[in-house]
Amino acid sequence: MMKYVFLLLFCFGCASQHPNNQHKQGVYGTVTEIIGNRMPSPELTKQDAQGLAVAATIHFYAPISTNSLRLNEFGLYQPLTTQEPIATCVADAAGNFRQSLPVGNYSVIIVLKDGWFAHQSDGNTVQPVEIKTGTWIEKNIQINYRAVY
Repeated sequence: MMKYVFLLLFCFGCASQHPNNQHKQGVYGTVTEIIGNRMPSPELTKQDAQGLAVAATIHFYAPISTNSLRLNEFGLYQPLTTQEPIATCVADAAGNFRQSLPVGNYSVIIVLKDGWFAHQSDGNTVQPVEIKTGTWIEKNIQINYRAVY
């Protein structure tokens, strides 16, 4: 009997070391960037208007208040040093990413060399996403801080 208890504990211990494999929900999408003049014109192709795919690092944090971030000289957010990301993933060369997450609310942050990018807010939280049980949420992110409209 003791062998079975030990085996059962061993199996549960191994499963708990791989939390990303346990989640049947998360977020996926694409990261693109648009640069330069985006005013409507006949020369602006549909592909140019949608932007180019970007391979980028994406951090998922507990919800970050819009009041807790400051802009830097590039118009990007200064990174917080008081909080660690809950999860991190990298968008591939085609801009595609997928990250499993536990159920909850998160802020999605794109890490760029000049600072953090997050262009959406619900008024309180920076680039929010809510993960629900068994659901994959599509979150496409367009980096546009170097575009002019």
